[in-house]
Amino acid sequence: MTTSCPSCGAALPGAAIRFCLACGARLPARDEATVTPRTADPGPPRPPGRAKTPPGRRGLLIGLVILVTFAGGGSAAYAMLHQKSAASAGTGHRRNAAGNSAAPASPAASSSAFPAASASEQGQLTQFLAFVRASATARTLVKTAVPQVAACTMTPADGITQLQQAITDRQNVITAMDALSVSAIPDGQSMRTDLGNVLQLSINADRDFIGWMQDPQSTLACPASTAPDTDYHTGLQVSAQAVQAKNDFLAIWNPLARQFQLPTYAQIDI
Repeated sequence: MTTSCPSCGAALPGAAIRFCLACGARLPARDEATVTPRTADPGPPRPPGRAKTPPGRRGLLIGLVILVTFAGGGSAAYAMLHQKSAASAGTGHRRNAAGNSAAPASPAASSSAFPAASASEQGQLTQFLAFVRASATARTLVKTAVPQVAACTMTPADGITQLQQAITDRQNVITAMDALSVSAIPDGQSMRTDLGNVLQLSINADRDFIGWMQDPQSTLACPASTAPDTDYHTGLQVSAQAVQAKNDFLAIWNPLARQFQLPTYAQIDI
């Protein structure tokens, strides 16, 4: 309880008054106490270093950095993007010597000597070559058997065996050739038909020559007589028909064979 004026020191009455009667200074209330403000807990000491930037200033600084980056490095970034776009465009078109845009080279044209269709054509021709060679092998049997039997340097029995082998080989070629695809070969169907005619006519001629060899009178003397033998002359006539079929076949085969570096033939060889 205050008993004297804190301003002038005058004695104060016991009654509660608010102002000093001597000097008029305001007196503190009886129940008023001096309260010391509470200081907030400063927390653990912060390590020395840069002061923490308030959130508001941090956002402002980030925005300034982005602005400066685009302002200072924008031209470089644009150049990089433009360079990348030009490189991507270059993969789709090339420029020729005059500076004009040109279509890109075809991968097939650069990686293969032939386009896809020609490669398939070459593959089918290579497979077809096996049949041509088989026909040529059968032709060799006939070319040795007929003249040697006529000259008595081969017995008729051996000649007949060789001709029968030629017939079997030619029949096998006809059967196997029907299963071969010739869709990629120009005039492939005609070429296969012509070779089939060659083989069938040759088989017919072989049978006629076998009939001549089986005639005892035709082979009694040496050299063997061919003039009066009907089978022999019929064989010659059918062989002439086979020659025409061979020419038709070779007119298609030989140009293609030269194009793809495959063997060519003469009509006497097949």
